[in-house]
Amino acid sequence: MATRLFVCDIQQALRQSIYSCETVITQTCKLLDAAEIFGWSVIATTQKKRALGETVPEILEKPAFKRAEINSDKTLFSMMIPEVKEIVQPDDTVIIAGVESHVCVLQTVLDLCRSNIKVYVCADAVSSGNRGEIPIALRRMASAGAIVSTSDSVMFELLKDASHPNFKQMSQLIKTNLSSTGEALLTFSKI
Repeated sequence: MATRLFVCDIQQALRQSIYSCETVITQTCKLLDAAEIFGWSVIATTQKKRALGETVPEILEKPAFKRAEINSDKTLFSMMIPEVKEIVQPDDTVIIAGVESHVCVLQTVLDLCRSNIKVYVCADAVSSGNRGEIPIALRRMASAGAIVSTSDSVMFELLKDASHPNFKQMSQLIKTNLSSTGEALLTFSKI
């Protein structure tokens, strides 16, 4: 049983066209820091890198991202490409962040739910070009069985107990990102 952070298609060419992309990047960086603390594996994709460019530099710099178990380019919208299917197991927990909510994130979540994999969608770390797509996609993911939550809530839920050895590090991570997380929640709650 493993916890895996999926980082979906947060690419340079999409930076200007995604609603509040900078917020998605900031929240995904926080989740990557959490992956470093908790030892979650990271699975990352790009969508047609030749056309849409590399993953944004802020994410590329994160140690957990540099050690990604899989970092693949794809044409399939879902991240559940053959090499990912080979390692993701039914008793795994997946946390997902990225773009676009109604395309690649949605299709990945639907595939994971069909495979009976527990999946958390961080509503403060997913977006689309058209912001109106986001709440519709989140509702569809929830109806398929995904747990739609916030990055902080997911971290606490997986931590379970203040006596956890990583509690202090996680608390510090949350405090360090308090302002940006608050901004993310305000941004995405207005949709």
